[in-house]
Amino acid sequence: MTRWEKKELRLRDDHRWRARPGNQVLVLDRGAVSLEVPRGWVVRPQGTAIAVTDREPPDDDMRLQVSVIHAPPMIDWTGLPLVTLFVEVARGLDAGAIGERTPITAAITTDYEYAWDEVAYTDEQQRRPARSRTCIARGRGVHAVITLDFWADDDATARRVWKGALRSLRLGESIADPTVGPERRRPGGS
Repeated sequence: MTRWEKKELRLRDDHRWRARPGNQVLVLDRGAVSLEVPRGWVVRPQGTAIAVTDREPPDDDMRLQVSVIHAPPMIDWTGLPLVTLFVEVARGLDAGAIGERTPITAAITTDYEYAWDEVAYTDEQQRRPARSRTCIARGRGVHAVITLDFWADDDATARRVWKGALRSLRLGESIADPTVGPERRRPGGS
């Protein structure tokens, strides 16, 4: 069973944590994965992942979930294109799901690569149109699996949350002092 520990620390005046207005930074596993989420959302463990919801469950309408997977250092991932991995893993998880799926969006940045798609379906319990986005990102010895589940009528908010999470995503960092934050990035990437 995964053990979660939450600590609240006072940031130093000269800290380097930065988020866009209305957001806060979510840091997992001492910097292995970090990204921005809306300020005020509820953060809690959910199995082996961290779930961030717009309200306390069961009254939530949107859930962003993030998992961290440390890649064994002896594996060379260059021979396995991320889109292939995405199709095998992410699409394999819900192979029995019924719903319309978007084409895969893939990108490579200076620090990591990612692939994601969205599936539209009808929630069986509430009989309401819903959507789910799934992303696999990899870089610097870490894979992150990010999902965003939301009601179809919350699409505009979901797009903003998703775009902010992917834009701010950082992988494979080690935060020595959480009261200070990450090292400043040098021009050109890392």
